[in-house]
Amino acid sequence: MKRTTKEIDKMTNMLTNFIIQHSDAKREDADIIAFGVKYGLITLAEILGMVVISFLMREFIPGAVILIAFISIRVYAGGYHAKTLLRCVVMSTILFTLIILGYKMLYLPIIVKGLIALFLGVLILIFSPVENDNRRLSKNEKKVFKNRALLFYSISLIIFMLIKKLSNILVWAYLMILVVLIGGIVKERMKMTSER
Repeated sequence: MKRTTKEIDKMTNMLTNFIIQHSDAKREDADIIAFGVKYGLITLAEILGMVVISFLMREFIPGAVILIAFISIRVYAGGYHAKTLLRCVVMSTILFTLIILGYKMLYLPIIVKGLIALFLGVLILIFSPVENDNRRLSKNEKKVFKNRALLFYSISLIIFMLIKKLSNILVWAYLMILVVLIGGIVKERMKMTSER
């Protein structure tokens, strides 16, 4: 794990320096740029891992649809964030693998799919964006993020209702988002309780 962290830090520093040298970015902004670069690299690694899992399970199209729906809503809705890089990668990989297995092995009745879709919409409406220690938002940012999460959810819901074949895939993306959202809500509630 330490070696992986060192490699990521080395790549982060290299890319941060490149950005500063070849753009209008200022040296004072190096920490902010490095933060974005590091989490961009981690996100890229997770996405590549999920694409590989989709290929290995011979479910590339469903995997891609799940990933696109998940990322487009999750970015704005927030949710659970692991404390360490390794835990994040492992948990994301396990969750994605279980979601793909669920898609392959279980066909959910339309009523169950509808309830999952409705429950996700209600959670987004009430709780999003779910904040974490790395990301605290202003009142205005919260409003913008909630509206964007609802927009992407609404777009996916329209697709869900219009294209039956995609509804079978999207419901699994909704389940993945639900797990992450509920995990984030529980983690924040537990943190607030322990601080009292």
